[in-house]
Amino acid sequence: MDFNTVVVVAAAVKPMAMAAAGWTTSALLSIPQLGVYDVNVVANKTVCESIFRRRPISHRQAYLTFISLVVFFIPSLIMLACYVRIFTKISSKAGQTKSILSKEDGEEVDIELASTAVSHSYTRILTNR
Repeated sequence: MDFNTVVVVAAAVKPMAMAAAGWTTSALLSIPQLGVYDVNVVANKTVCESIFRRRPISHRQAYLTFISLVVFFIPSLIMLACYVRIFTKISSKAGQTKSILSKEDGEEVDIELASTAVSHSYTRILTNR
């Protein structure tokens, strides 16, 4: 195994952990859905209906507020924050150029917008071809 393989394998662990955390969070926030619907027999027909028909309107409002926060508003804010971070990172790196010497032939190679070890490795590999 060479250095580039080790870097790529090490870099793949963090996204896997982040994906696992996202799925776990989604599963936990979906638990209230298990208690919202109930199977009832109405006029000799089995129907699946919401439990809020027999509860005060404030219960339905609280549930819908929770769902709208969890499904729409909180993910929108997280995505907005991520896009702002990506934009600011690209903006700060846009004017920077870093020169390095290639190990194979001593030729100078420019790297642009590279901020991690993995991206440095990929940029160096791609520019040497």
